[in-house]
Amino acid sequence: MKRRRVLGLIFAPKARPAHKKNVLLLDSSVAGFRYYKGEEIWKKLEPGRVLDLKREPGNQFDYDAVEIYHEKEKIGYIPRSDNMIIAQLMDKGVDIKARISGISESGSPNERIGVAVEMTA
Repeated sequence: MKRRRVLGLIFAPKARPAHKKNVLLLDSSVAGFRYYKGEEIWKKLEPGRVLDLKREPGNQFDYDAVEIYHEKEKIGYIPRSDNMIIAQLMDKGVDIKARISGISESGSPNERIGVAVEMTA
């Protein structure tokens, strides 16, 4: 009986790794779009396009600042009202991804580009 239990443990099917999925943390607009390169690269921007996020802890106005880049051009920030948890996760090394969730040619310049921020869980 003991031998059967040991063999069962040795040859037991391995647990399948859980499928990782993206968890939406935020869907907001790009703050400061009109102050950076946003207007210059407007024609390159399209929904679904991947954006790079970069922490800027030395920002004198917002310790939790998270910059948003399209390729190597800064287009703005995650809004200050929404960036604290994202900044903390990035500081802990969590892989955070961003993509353009929408584009609007009308309205306020700070609401022209939507950004979806996700983490893998």
